[in-house]
Amino acid sequence: MRIIGVETRGAAQAAATRIRDGGPFARLAAEVSIDPGGKLGGRLPPVLRTDSALARLAFDTEVGELGGPILEGRRWMLIQTDGIHA
Repeated sequence: MRIIGVETRGAAQAAATRIRDGGPFARLAAEVSIDPGGKLGGRLPPVLRTDSALARLAFDTEVGELGGPILEGRRWMLIQTDGIHA
């Protein structure tokens, strides 16, 4: 999974628009994400199926699709699911 974390809903919506217009998620994560993984294209370790909002979004988002934005802590998050492992 990849994430982009930003400080405002507006910034999340602007990032989502850029992605939907064809911008590569990983490059945008490196440009705008305040999450430490942003420098790695937003890459996160595998996400476990739990009750957290982020995990639910990850498993509800089709592989390769854009999910969010959701508010997680003090960040607005967009995700892209790379794959689901059994």
